[in-house]
Amino acid sequence: MNEYLIIIPAFNEEANIGKVLQGIYARKLPVDVLIIDDGSLDKTAAIARSQSAIVVSHPCNLGYGAALQTGYQYAFAKGYRYLIQFDADDQHDPA
Repeated sequence: MNEYLIIIPAFNEEANIGKVLQGIYARKLPVDVLIIDDGSLDKTAAIARSQSAIVVSHPCNLGYGAALQTGYQYAFAKGYRYLIQFDADDQHDPA
């Protein structure tokens, strides 16, 4: 486990999540990546898992705020020192 966790709330982002994860992993940073799948009806979670991200799935769409809370709770429970919030829609540049 790393000291850093990137949390990425995601809802129906199968078109973007793979590219987002590839961009993050290309930086070769000492981070773990958590995708909070907020009840997606597409392959968001499966794509994230296939790229070695940690995935927590909500049973239904609870909204962005709830997805963030899930990420914060996960980080606290696992003892991460630092948390970075990132978007799943490819608007944030991993650089």
